[in-house]
Amino acid sequence: MTPLVSIITPTYCRDEFLPYTARWVRAQTYPRIEWLILDDSPAPNDLLARNPDPRIRYQHAEQRLSIGEKRNRLIAMARGELIAHFDDDDYYAPRFLELMISSLQANRADFANLCSWYLFDVRHDLFGFWNLRQTTGLHYLCHADGLRLGNFTPQNNTTLVNNHLAYGFTYVYRRKIWEANPFPARDLGEDTAFVAAAAAAFPVLSMEDQTGMVLHVLHANSTSSCFPQYRLPGFLVQSMFGPYRELLDYLRQRRVRGGAAAGTAS
Repeated sequence: MTPLVSIITPTYCRDEFLPYTARWVRAQTYPRIEWLILDDSPAPNDLLARNPDPRIRYQHAEQRLSIGEKRNRLIAMARGELIAHFDDDDYYAPRFLELMISSLQANRADFANLCSWYLFDVRHDLFGFWNLRQTTGLHYLCHADGLRLGNFTPQNNTTLVNNHLAYGFTYVYRRKIWEANPFPARDLGEDTAFVAAAAAAFPVLSMEDQTGMVLHVLHANSTSSCFPQYRLPGFLVQSMFGPYRELLDYLRQRRVRGGAAAGTAS
């Protein structure tokens, strides 16, 4: 029987993003899914009132929680044998779950993620591609406070050794991994600690994105930094990630006007 996949999304003050995430979830070709959202914003979101769907479960928390705590609560509520992370501000192609799960099963792995992917840094108008296993040579250093070129060498890249596992927005894994090692209750690095424990005890698969399975988006309220090796022509965004273009245009307009998208890191 096709296993149920529980998609989890911790969120905070992302009202403008969640309708798009709902679009990516509903477009998935994988046949058995549920989507669980835990929102600790000051006021609840009316996503379900506007778009009722029996596969979606939304919960509002009255108190602020760390991302690790939100992930743990979401998985505790999940009914699926498999858990998938969908971040509230990234794009997931319709076949994302189908391809990730088929690869996980074919390789008899318990955990799968993407170790290379496309990104768009709205803050610096950069469309790029990052192979996280390639840890030397020229990279674009995309930080919140600026963009510059840097050269990674064996002497200065020691923190990137396991970086290909550290970005949690493409994780798909069996629930038993979480049961053995829940997420630490913190906001930064909770995915790094989780995957380190997983890799020490379970078969792990890291895959390259060669078709545009996801688009990782960095915007005014992103807390992570990225280091892509390749800067790609901006016009390719339309052909590769057309469904996300509307939201990208909105985020660009906010940047040009000097504003910031509402909310902080999920």
